[in-house]
Amino acid sequence: MDLVSLVNEYDCLHTILDNHAPIKSREITLRPKAPWYTNEINDKKRIRRQLERKWHKTRTNADWNRYKQQCYAVNKLIDSSKSAYYTDLINNGSSDQKPFSRLDFFTQKIVKIRGDIEDELLSKNIETPIPDADSCPYEFHTFREVGKDEVLHLIQRIATKSCSLDPLPVVMLNHCFKDILPVVVRIINLSLESGTMPDSLKIAVVQPLLKKYNLFYEEFCSFRPISNLKFVSKSIEKAVAVQLTDYLTENHLHEKFQSAYKPCHSTETALLRVQNDILQALDNGDSVILVLLDLSAAFDTVDHLMLLTRLSKRFGIRGRVLDWLTSYLTSRKLFIRVEGTDSLLSDLDCGVPQGSVLGPLLYSLYTAPLADVARRHNLRFHFFLMMGNFTLHSKRMIVMI
Repeated sequence: MDLVSLVNEYDCLHTILDNHAPIKSREITLRPKAPWYTNEINDKKRIRRQLERKWHKTRTNADWNRYKQQCYAVNKLIDSSKSAYYTDLINNGSSDQKPFSRLDFFTQKIVKIRGDIEDELLSKNIETPIPDADSCPYEFHTFREVGKDEVLHLIQRIATKSCSLDPLPVVMLNHCFKDILPVVVRIINLSLESGTMPDSLKIAVVQPLLKKYNLFYEEFCSFRPISNLKFVSKSIEKAVAVQLTDYLTENHLHEKFQSAYKPCHSTETALLRVQNDILQALDNGDSVILVLLDLSAAFDTVDHLMLLTRLSKRFGIRGRVLDWLTSYLTSRKLFIRVEGTDSLLSDLDCGVPQGSVLGPLLYSLYTAPLADVARRHNLRFHFFLMMGNFTLHSKRMIVMI
């Protein structure tokens, strides 16, 4: 049985589940968060519940009065918040005529960012922004076969979050995983051996998540588009990531001043090195300027052709391994899901999926030439995935960017 047929057989678990435990529909009342509802209201309501529970426990007049006073404060705050919201809405003359316009925002966001980058490069007559290093003396061209014990160990290290595209919820899958383990192992090995990733495993459900709780819910840029992928897809990615990481580590191809998603290279170690550089500069009587760089939509702007060329030329990834990565990156599709509403399928022409296993590793390899630029200008530097700082030496000043 070929790889595609085997994946389709695995997806039949959904049909089996429907036969034994069909989905039943129930009418529920949805109460979405009101636009005038604030964190202050939420905090005061929490205090009100605490006072209510205390009064039920003690039944004293003092606790009853404190509870009633808090009820009055909550109601007054809600009334004022409603009044302020609707007054502002009327004064500005704004209304939401396109309730699902956020779907288009996330599908078109990266196209706009890439267009802005290309326009900027053309205006400055820059053909190759970051040159690649010479050809790599090492080669990684064939995946090794994985066994049942290794796959079981890999899967235990994968997040157990379910994807709506999975034939079975991951929680249910864990109860019968030993029975389907041989099928999953076979799917992984066929994918590695053939150098292909089935198209059905390259579809992502993108669910925008608020980056920080205090950001504005109405602004789309406050959200991070996280890709939710199938369990089998993440299992194959994990097998590839382990072998690719082993190859990079054995041949010392990792950037040594790159932190995050590497053993013993955490936020703590990055901060320790940056602090040490600053203290050394101050001890030598130099001045220090620290500038931190944070790339916007970093994962989403990765150029596939540039990444594959870099993997082959700089890191020696060729043969079946490069074929697999090419298959993994190309013909990817996604759709946006917001409050139970799905957009149409869109092609992913650039970028690596946020929320994927391979995304952080591929991005760190994609940005590796930045270290060459820093070294050519005698800069100290340290990268933390999408952020970086550099240090420029001089007799009077050290500039850390």
